[in-house]
Amino acid sequence: MEKISRNTPEVLKQIRQLRKQTEDDHYAVGDLIDGLHEARLRTSATSYSALFLGAVEKVLSGSLEGNPSLNGETLSEEREKEETGPWLDSNNRPLKNLKDLQVPYAESKLYGSQQFERLLLEFKAICEKTTLPDITAHDVSTATGPHKLKLVSNFVWAASDIAQKRSEKAFRPLIEQLYRRAIYIIKRVIKTVDFLIAQKKREIEREKNLVATRQWSEPSLEDYPFFVNELKTLYWKYVEKIAASAKEKCLDEFYCTRIIHWETMSELLKGVPSDADGTKKMVTGLAQERFEEIKKRITKNVMLKTYNFFLVPLQNELWGEITSAISSLPAEEIHRLFETEMIKDKLKTTRDKLSTSIEKLVKDEGDFIAAFSKFSHTTSPKPRE
Repeated sequence: MEKISRNTPEVLKQIRQLRKQTEDDHYAVGDLIDGLHEARLRTSATSYSALFLGAVEKVLSGSLEGNPSLNGETLSEEREKEETGPWLDSNNRPLKNLKDLQVPYAESKLYGSQQFERLLLEFKAICEKTTLPDITAHDVSTATGPHKLKLVSNFVWAASDIAQKRSEKAFRPLIEQLYRRAIYIIKRVIKTVDFLIAQKKREIEREKNLVATRQWSEPSLEDYPFFVNELKTLYWKYVEKIAASAKEKCLDEFYCTRIIHWETMSELLKGVPSDADGTKKMVTGLAQERFEEIKKRITKNVMLKTYNFFLVPLQNELWGEITSAISSLPAEEIHRLFETEMIKDKLKTTRDKLSTSIEKLVKDEGDFIAAFSKFSHTTSPKPRE
């Protein structure tokens, strides 16, 4: 009996603690329901967008926080991905012996801007190995026609036409592949961004106390997948848009035969061969020179344009593009992306269950106090007469 009396205050304390915990939960759920209005949702959307874009900025600027050993790729791993596809030669066949290429950091696991820059160096190495295929007499005849080979300008035209067609056939597939790979690299930045956001979330959770975790907070990746997917979709669309624009600028490097001919005519040529072998030799020599010049120009300018019109806008303009799109979302879309109605229904159900639990705990506490008082009264010793 004495033991029961001794333990009674502890049991009552546990009931009251449980009731307090349940009331805190009830308050927190109510706060979450109140927070599902447009103004607060927009604040949360802006907050998460800033977190997302800040992580993208870190990855594109070369931060090590994304753990390269976990999220990076070596050059061979990048080439093996189904999304990238092979480098193609002028006959649209996969290039061979790529292992012989001297590409810096080929064995390093990279992501973001470092992986992007390695791709540009790989493109340069492949272009430098590309040579002008053998030119036949049929090629020379097709370029000019035998009746036209009487003037120096006609030889230059034939060489310019061959160089123009062969260079476009050789380098256009390489540029197409360059942009497939570049888009893949920039899109996979999201994988590292997800890693950084999850890492940030764990840090925040460690800093928060029990009460703070039940208060309204910025949305996380797990809480609002529709909104996060919308954010990623905006990112992917912007990447594809600037990639298309940059690639178009690169394809402008394929000059027409007339421009190449005009540039070549500035050189002085002496002597016009009269036989077919001499004609082929002269045209081949001129075409080879023009091809090498075109190769150097295309390689250099494509690398510069890809960097300046693809990577740089991502580093400088992406933030404004995404935040503008998010801030201009209509109210209906905001509520849809945050699944407001569904979440409200779930939270209200949870709140109703908590209300029922609180009522029961209040009743249990009252019953316990009443029972204990009655028990104490019946077991107390009677006073002596």
